[in-house]
Formats: sequence, structure tokens, C-alpha cells
Amino acid sequence: MKTEGFACPNRKCLYFRITESHIHALVGDGKHGRAEQIQTFRGPACRTTFTARYHTPLYRLKTPSQQVAMVLAVLAEGLDASAAERIFGYRQATITTWLTRAARARSVLARALFPPSLGPASPTGRTAHKAAEFSAGVMAVAGY
Repeated sequence: MKTEGFACPNRKCLYFRITESHIHALVGDGKHGRAEQIQTFRGPACRTTFTARYHTPLYRLKTPSQQVAMVLAVLAEGLDASAAERIFGYRQATITTWLTRAARARSVLARALFPPSLGPASPTGRTAHKAAEFSAGVMAVAGY
């Protein structure tokens, strides 16, 4: 059982947030789920159990992850949520929940990968001049 990348979620555990498998010693504790098998882990130090989906947008969802991904993909392509409801048979509230979870996860990932201190610098010199020209051109085309 590969446990690299997973960590005990128990803040009181000796191995809290340690993802290196040669240190944390997590063990597989079976699988569950009707639609698809979801791996469960147990921390031997604190005996806390958690799933491979913990802290992900798929945590505690009953719908197969492939179907959630398909609905979100067509929404990203421009399909309206009400049309997705008719086509896939999931309530619009459910689809909105999936979208919200995915957006929240994306936001957390973006903050982790691109902290404000590493954000893009303001354009200077010739680059700033070109950016201003481009912006003016876009506004002119749009009729502003």
C-alpha cells in the first residue's frame, strides 16, 4: 500500500502533516464506497482513520468521481448548469455544490503555488507602454 503524500489529519498526532511514507508509517485500513472503492488509512500512533479523499473536493461525495469530473468539464466548456441538470440528471443544487468545492480547492492550490510575494510584477518601461496600448485597443474595439 503506497501512503506517500498522505498525512495524519489529527493535530495531536506525532505524525500530523508528515507526508513522507518512510516516517509517518500510515497503514491501509480497507476500502469503502458503493460507486467506487475509496482507500481508508489509519495512523498507527493515534489510531485516527481517514480516507484518501480527505481535504479534497470529493470528500464525502457519493457520486463517482468520473461523473463529477465529466459534469464539471462540460460546465467549463460553457454548458449552463440547468442544461447539465437535464442532461446528467443531477439537481442544480448538487452541481452548484460541486462547482463551489472545486473553486475552493482551486483557490487554495493557487494560494499555495503562487503566494502574493511571488505574484507577477507590475510591467515597467516598454512592457508597460505596450500593455497600455493593448488595453486602449481593446477598449476601442469594445466601443468604450
